[in-house]
Amino acid sequence: RVKRLRCSNEFYYCCKNRTSAVPPATTTFRPPTEKPRPNPITCGRSPAGASRVAEEFPWAIAIFERKRYANSVYNFKCGGALVHPRVVLTAQHCVRASTANSIMITAGRENVTQYSRTVLSRRVAKIIKHNQYNSGALYNDIALLILKSPLENTAPVCLPTPGQNFDRVRCVVAGWGSIDQRTATTLRKLDLPVVDSQRCQFLLRRTALGAGFTLHPSFLCAGGEQDKDTCKGDGGSPLMCLENRRYVQIGIVSWGLECGQRDVPSMYTNVAQFSNWIEEVFEQENLVTSRYG
Repeated sequence: RVKRLRCSNEFYYCCKNRTSAVPPATTTFRPPTEKPRPNPITCGRSPAGASRVAEEFPWAIAIFERKRYANSVYNFKCGGALVHPRVVLTAQHCVRASTANSIMITAGRENVTQYSRTVLSRRVAKIIKHNQYNSGALYNDIALLILKSPLENTAPVCLPTPGQNFDRVRCVVAGWGSIDQRTATTLRKLDLPVVDSQRCQFLLRRTALGAGFTLHPSFLCAGGEQDKDTCKGDGGSPLMCLENRRYVQIGIVSWGLECGQRDVPSMYTNVAQFSNWIEEVFEQENLVTSRYG
């Protein structure tokens, strides 16, 4: 087995999949009840005294897809991050075959199988996919979900500047994954080191990927520590670094080899390489960003 997507129900294999399938988590859609707040929101600020991961990272988004032939039942699909009150950033492999009307997102969700009054839900108006996405190699694995209505009460995560680098910094990923490859249900966080591209390529050439493996510039690497990694269920989730007391999303969980192996980093979409593309989408969609800095 060479490559595995980090999603709840999506895998790539170079040989037969010997892992038994695990039923995806399901949820039932309920309409939003919160009232919009007109005050400006600062990106990347974790609330003081947060006791739950969903409170610490309010921009953490759970993405669900409507179950076929059951209009009110949704399966958990992937993670994502709110980067604007009307925009969720995720991996394109999560939504490559999805339509906007089949997707629902939730914020403030600790458990993907349980619903509480603190959970905010939104429908998706449009899915914008990068036109150079490669479904085989997963290059340019990035997509934006444009929501039908904004999440005004939820702080977005900050975005990096073009080319911003966090090599050798310990950062945090938040997602609904599980290192033992079972479908997880609870939002968790994990700190991982960002691995510079040269060392990442060196390490991965020693794996089943082989000596000819070349790290594409649309990726960055993180992890490589024993029993600490993103895994099944984490696809699309944000990798975030703390800068000036604000969290900046530098990566999107994309793919990896065996979970939690020493000196085997995992692949994340390098968000800083797409900062200009994201800004162009914001302009095309007439999305105001001046209030969210």
